[in-house]
Amino acid sequence: MWGEQAWGVRRLLTHIGNLPPDSAFIRSRMKSPMGWGNEVEMLATVVDSVRYLTDLFISANSESKQEPLPRVSRPYEAALEPVKPPTISLSQLASMMED
Repeated sequence: MWGEQAWGVRRLLTHIGNLPPDSAFIRSRMKSPMGWGNEVEMLATVVDSVRYLTDLFISANSESKQEPLPRVSRPYEAALEPVKPPTISLSQLASMMED
């Protein structure tokens, strides 16, 4: 834009558009938290699959029951958990209506 070797807007946008996915600017613009992208999701799925197969192998080759290993936690799952509606009794509702 300014200076001895001025950059045009097109050149600047080209450089911004070609930033790597792990750059701070791209991570700040991503919708998924902490740069949780397809690659990380696929790696977490591979780890979950290996854990599942390990559980199957152990349960097939032993007499004792073992708790299954937990899944890799995903940062977006907390937002997907259903919110419980508040519960209120009829007497509490009636007392609120009287006020």
